[in-house]
Amino acid sequence: MGIEEYFNKKIELPREKGGNIYIPLNFITYIEVHDGLLHIHFEKRVTLSYNRNMCDLKDVFPEPHFMQCHESFIVNLHFVSERIPGDGGKLVVYDKSDAGLVELPISRPYKELIINALRGQSISLPPKKCGNE
Repeated sequence: MGIEEYFNKKIELPREKGGNIYIPLNFITYIEVHDGLLHIHFEKRVTLSYNRNMCDLKDVFPEPHFMQCHESFIVNLHFVSERIPGDGGKLVVYDKSDAGLVELPISRPYKELIINALRGQSISLPPKKCGNE
């Protein structure tokens, strides 16, 4: 899925009182499974929770925009602002709330996939060519 198509897609989510809501994919910052519930986190710290598990949604969210970084987390790579090194490491996810940033763990099995995906969506500075002027 290309970036333009990604920004035009929405996910259909059920409402508690019946019916559905439609949320643009580019509003979702990350998805988390915690205490038996699936929590979908949006910009500005809005969260919707469902009685579902990760495997129910793993294939719904398109790569390379959404990637699983831990058994409990799928992250929207467009909101990643930093990768902190470590055993598995952490991803710092930009959030438009007052807090500003959220840290998500990276499990070792997902580490190389995440690093490669972030490199694929980034522009690197070229090597330094000039001396100090």
